[in-house]
Amino acid sequence: MSKSFYLITFFTFLFVTQLIKAQNVSSEIDSLLQKYEQPNSPGLGIGIIKNGEIIYSKSIGYTTLEYNIKNSDSTVFSLASIAKQFTAACAWVLIKENKLSLDDDIRKYLPEIKAHSQDIKVRHLLNHTSGLSNYHSLMYLSGFDYDKEYYDNSTVLKLAAKQAKLNNIPGEKVVYANTNYTLLSIIIERISGMNLHEFAKEKLFIPLEMHNTLVRIENNTIIKNKAVGYRKTKDGFIQLPRIQTSYGAGSMGSTVKDMAVWINMLNGDNPKFIGLSHFLTTLETLPSGEKAKYARGVMVDDYKGFTTISHSGYSWGGQSQLITIPEKKLGIIIMTNLESINPTPISYEILDLFLPKTKAIKEKSSKKYIAKSKDLKSFVGQYKEVNSDMKMEILLENDTLKSKGARANKPTALEGFEKINSTELIVKVLSMILRKTKITI
Repeated sequence: MSKSFYLITFFTFLFVTQLIKAQNVSSEIDSLLQKYEQPNSPGLGIGIIKNGEIIYSKSIGYTTLEYNIKNSDSTVFSLASIAKQFTAACAWVLIKENKLSLDDDIRKYLPEIKAHSQDIKVRHLLNHTSGLSNYHSLMYLSGFDYDKEYYDNSTVLKLAAKQAKLNNIPGEKVVYANTNYTLLSIIIERISGMNLHEFAKEKLFIPLEMHNTLVRIENNTIIKNKAVGYRKTKDGFIQLPRIQTSYGAGSMGSTVKDMAVWINMLNGDNPKFIGLSHFLTTLETLPSGEKAKYARGVMVDDYKGFTTISHSGYSWGGQSQLITIPEKKLGIIIMTNLESINPTPISYEILDLFLPKTKAIKEKSSKKYIAKSKDLKSFVGQYKEVNSDMKMEILLENDTLKSKGARANKPTALEGFEKINSTELIVKVLSMILRKTKITI
């Protein structure tokens, strides 16, 4: 037989093998998502991008329950905090145009901010090292009612201007605060003379052909194919009121198709925006010598030996998750319009289907004992996240630690505390309650 015959046979076999593998992965992803396919329910939109193409896309549930319109890859979901990377991208445009510098004192553009012993620079807003308090925390402490009271970017600026003392020296440590990106959006608007949506549309959305992506700067903006956000209660689903018009740290909408384009840019696959990809993923070195994990609107981290670029988001009525591995040209975008669906663990379960299996590391044995109630009682109490208004209660029921979020209907058991040493116990509990600081009620 000819050489060409063997080559054709080989490539045909290779194609069929890859096709079968892809079908198997799709089937496994379908199984992971099956539990979210509930009748007459909101849901999610997901896209998996590999080598520049959407290789898997699925929409679950309804965009709006009133009219029984189903979610699709053209549905505009809330991006929540994923919006920060777009605000950072707008700053990159101004820096490239020599209208802004990373080392500019923000008071050059925001004279309302008090002068501090050390300048807060633009770079400090980008990577959350400014020392400014999260405006949600300040509003929470003042007894602000999110369901009834109005606030916008000018409200956030006024709050930041009243901060007499910074929480840390600028550049010293990363303390996530939405205030940073709200102020950054005001700076962008003051320099450009355009609102953030107009600027982003001209400089980013149109050049990238992301025609269904927007910054929501007004509540009465008509958004075609918009997913309505819902929360599930014991009586059914409810919509949540939107009174605020603060943006820059959130308040953006996009589709699975558009976000696939953005993921390709983050992976360095768009030559015109390769500079933006580098800018967003640049990590600052802290005075301690450590690299900050938060870059500029994105987290840069490691997962199973691969560098990941990611960001999640949480908003009233939905959550979002973007994660990509540039080395593998593999990215995932998940956006939901049901508040209880957490897309972050879903994204990692899907990544595991594409990544090589790693060998388990055998840990050194340590003295084990069964944790007693008295060990767990010390963690019982009310907690509040350091940089937001999110609250959680840790309680003990029948020798089982449980957590109950402010918006949860019932507590959830924190599993895995049966046989661990005391140090592991402390670490495990603290990791379960994230960066929560105990408060007295």
